[in-house]
Amino acid sequence: MGILIAFLVFSFIVFIHELGHFLLARKGGIGVEEFAIGMGPKLWSTKKGDTVYSIRLLPIGGFCAMLGEDSAGGGMSSDNKDETIDIATDPRAFNNRPLKDRFWAILAGPMFNFLLALVFAVILIFATGAVSTTVLDHVEPESPAYQAGLRNGDQLLAINGHRILDPLEASTYILVEQGRPVMVEVLREGQKKSFEVTPKEVERGEQKIYMIGIGYKIIEPNFFQTLYYAFFKFASMIKMTFFSLFALITGQVSLKMLSGPVGIVNALSKSYGTSMAIWQFIATVSGQIVLLSANLGIMNLLPIPALDGGRIVFLAVEAIRGKPIDPKKEGYIHLAGFVLLMLLMVIIFYTDIMKLIA
Repeated sequence: MGILIAFLVFSFIVFIHELGHFLLARKGGIGVEEFAIGMGPKLWSTKKGDTVYSIRLLPIGGFCAMLGEDSAGGGMSSDNKDETIDIATDPRAFNNRPLKDRFWAILAGPMFNFLLALVFAVILIFATGAVSTTVLDHVEPESPAYQAGLRNGDQLLAINGHRILDPLEASTYILVEQGRPVMVEVLREGQKKSFEVTPKEVERGEQKIYMIGIGYKIIEPNFFQTLYYAFFKFASMIKMTFFSLFALITGQVSLKMLSGPVGIVNALSKSYGTSMAIWQFIATVSGQIVLLSANLGIMNLLPIPALDGGRIVFLAVEAIRGKPIDPKKEGYIHLAGFVLLMLLMVIIFYTDIMKLIA
């Protein structure tokens, strides 16, 4: 059951992403050939107007195929249509629409993911009825934090210069340092104070984690506080995604720590208990949607060919030049980016499977 729920969560997030592309494409007069949930062979499809709606075998993605988006500019025969369409002259073709319509159609996918993450951050806090603040409520005696000078009532402001929006961020910044001392900045009685804290290594199963021995004050927020803390939780997820990418690029974290669809589904499925109360289930699902949807939005905005961010770069170049880049050249660049992304996915799939076997 856990695996099924995990697949549904993953598919729902992808569906919202592709729905953003679909709705803004239609609003901008761009034709949509197919709107698909999943990848691989079709399990079900129906055609309404000029668009085929389909569900495919593998629930690990989806797509919104806009008319002529990946065409080199000539005639194109789609397996979703009986006729051949002249992309060069069809007013519904992606490259024949105004630049602003194309821009919003591309940007809409990540934006819908961010909106989804924000909505479920609110649901998460409503479901739990409580939220952790950045005020320290329990500093363990003899812990690294206590020995360094941290005390109950201190408000955590930053670790190693990184502002803390949500308590979960602290664990990430400490983990990345792998036991090295961290500078912890707090607010105490209206004054900022800094302390150097050396985390303690703790083994949990086969994993090593680093702790400084602090707990946070938990409050029961009212309606407006719920919206306030939900926004900061959402902003924190966005911020931590960028931080994780930077840590990966700079070698602070290993590629082995990345997870693809297999690893994500495996991790999600383990988080569902058989005796969960309904509010626990809603909170668990909501937390995962916030995390994954924010991550998907950011990853798609990276300026890499074949991703939404790569396509936005080409639109920006077109806006600066006053004319589009040759569709054939752009198509080849996106194809090369797609091939590289597929190779990366193969590596991540392999890593995921090896983790499962181990």
